[in-house]
Amino acid sequence: MSPKEKLLFDLNFTQNELTALQGNCHRLVKLIKIPKKSGGYRLVYHPSRKLKSVQLWLKSKYFEGMKVHESASAYQKGSSIIKNAKTHQHSDFFFKIDFQNFFPSILHTDIISHFRSEKNTLGLDNKNLDELIVITKSFCFDTNSSLVMGYPTSPILANLAMYEFDNLLDANLKTIDKNIYYSRYADDIIISYSQKVFLTEIKRTFKEVIQSKNVPLLKINREKTKLFKKSSGIAAITGIRVAADGHLTIYKQTKDEIRLLLSLMGKNTLQETDKPKLKGLISFAKSADPHFYTKISRKYFKQLLELYQHN
Repeated sequence: MSPKEKLLFDLNFTQNELTALQGNCHRLVKLIKIPKKSGGYRLVYHPSRKLKSVQLWLKSKYFEGMKVHESASAYQKGSSIIKNAKTHQHSDFFFKIDFQNFFPSILHTDIISHFRSEKNTLGLDNKNLDELIVITKSFCFDTNSSLVMGYPTSPILANLAMYEFDNLLDANLKTIDKNIYYSRYADDIIISYSQKVFLTEIKRTFKEVIQSKNVPLLKINREKTKLFKKSSGIAAITGIRVAADGHLTIYKQTKDEIRLLLSLMGKNTLQETDKPKLKGLISFAKSADPHFYTKISRKYFKQLLELYQHN
């Protein structure tokens, strides 16, 4: 069966229903404006139920079976900001790079080469692969053939489109020194290294890779591009602090908020609506900073027991 035939069968669509949906899917989207801290807003696309069902089907049937580079630390099973930070915790210097408008910068044409390289994995011949590429363009990209925030397929398609970039950058950095580490958490890139002298070569290598014809046309957000070192005590990777001795911890503000909420709970003044937030913060602390979690577990034992007894 071709991808289209499988889609019709699995989702119980008629050919006419699918054709109508394919021709109108860009109108079956609700646009939500979310204010940004830096000013302005970002657009989030909320697909209709039918459109989302097709996207989720494509994701589970095809996209999730394709190869994603090991340096891609977001949007896949087992990935987390903590795992991303652990990649770099033993390095001394960090080069942080951020991309502007990451999803909209990735076009439908950016996925094609990786789709073709995964043809055997997908179990498709050339004709059916071309059909899958056309279906993906129709249902998973906007009218400008760009990825958008809000579609359940955008994160994984971004990782697939970035496979060659991740592969090239990781391999080329290793030729400078085997102890240079690279990871990409969505649009947030961290390159860590042990000797300051490597920075010039790292920047040159990054420039060569980003200008390659085989990767998406991405623009660097200069304001968020930073250099920092572990000895400063303020190094941070995707929200996780790297202490001067290399151990991972969470921000002081987060610790203070957890202590405050637990204290309020001990006084029976914590709002019920704040309890899910407290649970989330504690779960985060337990994973990111076990030492801090142990300390609060001892001090606020009764509160934690009460919090989780009411699940």
